[in-house]
Amino acid sequence: MATEMAILKIYQDTKGPGTCRSCGAAVEWAQLVSGKRMPFDPPIVVVRTLGNLLAEARTVEEVDTAITRSHFSSCPDAKDWRR
Repeated sequence: MATEMAILKIYQDTKGPGTCRSCGAAVEWAQLVSGKRMPFDPPIVVVRTLGNLLAEARTVEEVDTAITRSHFSSCPDAKDWRR
């Protein structure tokens, strides 16, 4: 049985290091094309780059959540951040 991968699209120029305010783990932040910022367990592994740096204002990268995990799924305190 094959596992379906979820692809998230992020802006290349928004990736940056940080620290989880709850558990203190190292995270890497990125902005999704939807506008929301999301913490990932580092490193963010890009499976495909969309766009051309010379022709477009922003380059979009695709991230497979089976390879690069959202920190929301690994943080022991994630339940405290859910609305």
